Amino acid sequence: VMAEGETGISFRTGFAERACSECLEILLANACRMTTRESDELEKLTLSRSIVSLCFACSCIPPLRGCLRNVTVNAIFPKVIKFEEELHTPLAEDVMLEQTWLGRSTENLLQCFVGERQLIRH
Repeated sequence: VMAEGETGISFRTGFAERACSECLEILLANACRMTTRESDELEKLTLSRSIVSLCFACSCIPPLRGCLRNVTVNAIFPKVIKFEEELHTPLAEDVMLEQTWLGRSTENLLQCFVGERQLIRH
């Protein structure tokens, strides 16, 4: 995503949107995965944080921000946040999806406070 030159431009214009969508689908599947062992939790966190790193990179490039704002991606955001709340162990590091361009959407954030995806206030 961040590569300079023709390769980076080619990827950003031809594949970035699909890559973001596919990665966020993987993030959702990973987020809802139950873990019982510490090693599994660490693998889950590592994968999630790698995908969020892609979201951070896209957040830094204005033309790619649109990849992080579409109906499919917007529907995934509150689900991932809710699964993180419910399934991560209490001492696990935060995945920080809400700190990417996805979290800058008031609409996305408000979805986390209504209905079945409502976050529990601690």
